[in-house]
Amino acid sequence: MAIGILGMLIIIGIILSALNTSDFRTFLDLRSFLFIFGISATAAVITEQGIKHRIKVFSRVAVSTGWIGFLIGLILILGDSDFVKNSETVSPAISIALLPIFYGYLAKLFCGIWLKVIKVSSR
Repeated sequence: MAIGILGMLIIIGIILSALNTSDFRTFLDLRSFLFIFGISATAAVITEQGIKHRIKVFSRVAVSTGWIGFLIGLILILGDSDFVKNSETVSPAISIALLPIFYGYLAKLFCGIWLKVIKVSSR
């Protein structure tokens, strides 16, 4: 279990170093995070299986929800013609629209790691 936690911390460190840009806030959006985490956690909680199955459900739902969040963001961006005409606001809006996909795949990555940790520690 300790090796799994250490591995997780190393992976988080590598990801954070890759995201170390001049403006780290580009990768942070509370609404997107809550959208992904809230729906995925709800899906995992209502699953009546064991912990491994719940983690798998969380992982799958996080990715699907990420794509749904992206589509919602894209629809909102493209639905406002005045907004699209202003080129200064479109790029930041698209980057925010992409964040749910990013969060969904990060959740899938960490769920996969935890499934491996649980598998190893249960032996």
